[in-house]
Amino acid sequence: MGVGTDVCDACGERLGHKTYGLLKLQTVFTRRRERISSDEEERRKAGFELEVSYRFHDHGDRPGRVDADARAGDKPVAQLVYGDSATIRLANVGRRRRKNPNDRGFWLDLTEGRWLSEKAAADATLTAESMDAPKAVAPKAKAVPAK
Repeated sequence: MGVGTDVCDACGERLGHKTYGLLKLQTVFTRRRERISSDEEERRKAGFELEVSYRFHDHGDRPGRVDADARAGDKPVAQLVYGDSATIRLANVGRRRRKNPNDRGFWLDLTEGRWLSEKAAADATLTAESMDAPKAVAPKAKAVPAK
């Protein structure tokens, strides 16, 4: 099966919904903080919904995975899959306890490159700096951070 198929390369099962707006995180900066607010503490406790996907790499004509069965006598005990290399993607699609599970991703201020809270995204208005930006550029967008 090739790229863009809607079934899993490994097991042949149909894949779930497509994820749009993936933003590959390459350089991330953090700032040390002495205290966090109770809102941030609650947000941390609630956790995030992470999706992990992988694809084994083929090596020319040689497949990138090897399948085997572990047996105890004539009984199959486990199915084993080995791959010597793979691409693994980890995507953070949102808070675990968000109101609408279909609302995936986080708001990103496209003019300043900062993440926005839901409230800030709802209140986002054009600033003096964004007035100089080209009209075709949206001031904010939903993005799904991925690594």
